[in-house]
Amino acid sequence: MHSLSSGEAARPPPGLIEFLRAPEPRTLLLTGPAGAGKTTLALSLLSAVGLPSFYISTRVGRGKLLHHFPWLVGVLPPDRLLDLEDVRPASERQEDLLHLLDSFTDPVDPLSAGRRLREFLSFPGQLSKALAEPPARAGNRLLCVDSWEGLGEPYAHLLGLDEMGRRSLDHGLISLFHAAGFSLLLCSELPVTPALPYLSDGVVDLRSEASETGRLRYLEVQKLRGFPISRSRMVFSLDGGRFNDCPPVPFWRQVPGKVIRPPHAPPNTSETLSLGIPLLDREIGAIQPGETILAEVEGRGASTPLASLLFPLWVRVLQDGWDLTLLMDLAHSPKGITSSFGSVLARADETQHLTVLPRQDRTRPEQVWEDLLAAVRPRSALDVSVRTLSALLAETGEPLLARLGQLQVKVRASDALLVLVTGSPNSILTILSTMVPIHLMVQSFHGTFLLCGRHPLTSNVAVQMGEGAHGPEYRYIPMV
Repeated sequence: MHSLSSGEAARPPPGLIEFLRAPEPRTLLLTGPAGAGKTTLALSLLSAVGLPSFYISTRVGRGKLLHHFPWLVGVLPPDRLLDLEDVRPASERQEDLLHLLDSFTDPVDPLSAGRRLREFLSFPGQLSKALAEPPARAGNRLLCVDSWEGLGEPYAHLLGLDEMGRRSLDHGLISLFHAAGFSLLLCSELPVTPALPYLSDGVVDLRSEASETGRLRYLEVQKLRGFPISRSRMVFSLDGGRFNDCPPVPFWRQVPGKVIRPPHAPPNTSETLSLGIPLLDREIGAIQPGETILAEVEGRGASTPLASLLFPLWVRVLQDGWDLTLLMDLAHSPKGITSSFGSVLARADETQHLTVLPRQDRTRPEQVWEDLLAAVRPRSALDVSVRTLSALLAETGEPLLARLGQLQVKVRASDALLVLVTGSPNSILTILSTMVPIHLMVQSFHGTFLLCGRHPLTSNVAVQMGEGAHGPEYRYIPMV
């Protein structure tokens, strides 16, 4: 398990890739405010679609673009990476350009479409050559213009076009590029001209929201003409200068036909423990034996994602010869839990150190509490569902916070490790958070699970499924 680095492939949404690979030319419009990630998504799509591609930047020069996105080297040849200085009016005379604009509505064939574009806009070598080539022989091509208004506004100003005239310009240019065999990927800052979404086959709006743990980024698919939209909202990260889609992942440690393996995390020692999530290990620091961790999951009863994300920690302590006791939600099957651990542990005897409470022969609340206290000893770890413990203590009339304090004191004296699992909202959550040195939280943001430290405060990381050396594994992607 690791953070995605800048050397790894980007992960733009597969649906957008397939949309741009359609046999007939398409226009995909990316909208959103400055800094939303439009350029990063556009460049990632160019690298993933696999079509002969060109990129025109009207805002950033070629050198600065390569500085911000060094992975473009070898992905997009320099002569296909253009800036506005490379694209100039074919004529300085207003009457010439107006005459050409009028001709946009005339019947057009592929070769004349390329010629009319070259007469209106002066393109450099490779793009001009591509426009002169019959699309039937060349196949579909892809042109990204970032931003579209940056390309069109100078001509609209030079020609004195009103809103109707600008719409004719947009419609004419898009129609000619399509006729010449080019799909278009257009970036546009909000607010866009009203006609542009209407003229586009697909519209994707990129957004970001501020939170106390950084910016949460997502896109919303407004339309994909002719394609089904399986997920209209998708969370993404710009970690490493690449666009990384963070789709929902299957939890509880298994995907169909496969088992999720434990991570490659720093080994535990007698002095420190690892969460098994390198990103949080670096930000929170090593866990000391004797500590209590509060693990909060957003929403009542939604403990499965949290249990899955704590799985690396529990696998590691079992591998290191610790005893592990789980007092989990009563809905979970003890047999299923034991089977999940056994599927990833190298030795069968390691599961002998695992205990799931309540035991079949000791289900009365006072017996469960006795077993829980008895499990606290050196080199032991406990995962306790606050909800389950609260339900058990309710039958005895014992105060929950007093019992949790008693348990925490014994854990500290024994150099054990205690993880309290709770959902939010919870009436005692505020009090619980003051009792612990580490407070983790899992929340769902548009269907994607995010993990962060409430205390110490850390950035959000998105949980992503990837393939590791030994099969599927969770990856943790910083939400930067």
